[in-house]
Amino acid sequence: MKDFSQDNIDFKKIINDEKKINKDVTHLATTVSLFTKFAWTLIILGVLAGAFALADKLFLNEFSNISGIMAWAVLCFWVLAGLFFIYTSFLSQKQQILMTHIETKFNEIELKTTHIEHEVLKARFEELHDSVKQERFESTFFQLLSVQNVIVNSLEITKNNENNESVSVKGRDSFTVLFQKFLQKARFVYDSDFNKIMSHYEEFYNENHAELGHYFGNLYHIIKFVDTSAIADKEKYINFVRAQLSGYELGLLFYNCLSKFGKESFKPLVEKYGLFKNIPKTIIIDPSHPKMFEPSAF
Repeated sequence: MKDFSQDNIDFKKIINDEKKINKDVTHLATTVSLFTKFAWTLIILGVLAGAFALADKLFLNEFSNISGIMAWAVLCFWVLAGLFFIYTSFLSQKQQILMTHIETKFNEIELKTTHIEHEVLKARFEELHDSVKQERFESTFFQLLSVQNVIVNSLEITKNNENNESVSVKGRDSFTVLFQKFLQKARFVYDSDFNKIMSHYEEFYNENHAELGHYFGNLYHIIKFVDTSAIADKEKYINFVRAQLSGYELGLLFYNCLSKFGKESFKPLVEKYGLFKNIPKTIIIDPSHPKMFEPSAF
């Protein structure tokens, strides 16, 4: 599953920042309230001073020195009150900016959290998709393997026993008879002449095409299916196939890959996945023949 550490949100830092901003907002609110009270107090004092000056004029019919002082006091009070209101307006704007900053932070957190949730859901979907894909692959793989076992079990080869009596050999034991039939002529008639051995193998293959054609065809499709599938552990399934191949099956596959029947198609897959890791050396007709494969085949 995808690592979301790069998208992690530092909630501790965010909480600390929020506390600091809230503290600043509270301090500003207190300051605004205090200066507003001061401003209104000054306005009230100005009104009282103005009323006193007006009363002084009405009763004395002229401005006394006290009236003049009160008039200046009114002016000063109201000027100061105006300054306080301007200052509180500035503080209120600053408070609003901080509140907007907090809201922006939470919007960013919400967007990032939504992104992470989306990525988590996407990763889970991909895991589910990969799981379904893996199950589908394994279902097809084991079906092909089952067909291969049916082909092997249906093989039946006739040979003469020690008493020169005709007997039937069935199943995987048929490969012993088939390989010995090929080997007898190849080893003792053509010795180490590779071209003659291959000519003999192709003749042998055509004579036994009913048995070998389906066998090699399906085996090739199994390996090719694994090779072209989008799965991670291909070696696991190749090893499973290789473990079921007997020494004589590997021997026939060895020379099939050197012949025109498998040189272009099957041989590259054998070399890619090392299908001959378990091949008995005694089965190979000549020590020079393995050199015709890439070392990775063994």
